[in-house]
Amino acid sequence: SFVFSSSCVRAENGPTAYIIEKIDETTCKLTWLLNVDLKGWLPQYLINSSLANVQLDLVESLRNYISKTIDIELSCSSSMDTNTA
Repeated sequence: SFVFSSSCVRAENGPTAYIIEKIDETTCKLTWLLNVDLKGWLPQYLINSSLANVQLDLVESLRNYISKTIDIELSCSSSMDTNTA
């Protein structure tokens, strides 16, 4: 149910990968392999700027999610420790 619009550029996402490598107990390295075909002509500066912002937004969202997840896991873990003591 896609409605075609000549004012939009239809793009294709190819294979994508996220590689997360542990550096130490509090640090990791995220490598994002992205394969996208924008199927049209867009200025390269616009592509670079937009993709950079999308990537930064994703990293920030991941940080927030992981931070909340770790807090919840630590909270559950410590409450289980006090319940079994």
